[in-house]
Amino acid sequence: AYSIKSFAGPAGILEPDIRWLDNLEAELVCPMMFKDRLSGILVLGKKKGLYPYSDEDISLLSAVAPQIAVALENARLYLESQEAYKELREAQEHLMHSERMRLLGEVSSGVAHDLNNLLAVISARAEMNLELDEQPRPIETRS
Repeated sequence: AYSIKSFAGPAGILEPDIRWLDNLEAELVCPMMFKDRLSGILVLGKKKGLYPYSDEDISLLSAVAPQIAVALENARLYLESQEAYKELREAQEHLMHSERMRLLGEVSSGVAHDLNNLLAVISARAEMNLELDEQPRPIETRS
């Protein structure tokens, strides 16, 4: 943890960032590192009471910051896993829908084939009946 007055020293902190922290009336800042990567910054304002932040306060903040960084990383990973699970579920639903449509197409094709076979038989019989009706028949006489 650093007092805001000594925070100008760490690499990567730009003057606009320091002004922003100063505008917040930050008195202590503590980088939260996770696997050598900055995951956030704890910013504490002025301490209430008569006494400024003690070395013990700064040590406690420095000890808690890495644990908070791990918690933030765990939360990020959890959110990522939930998003991946959602995408997987949507992909499975899409695949199931596609499979249902494929099966429906197969069933429809089979039904259409069977209907065509039946219609061919009906059509052939109808044509035969028409041909029989068109042939001249001998006239029947009654005696």
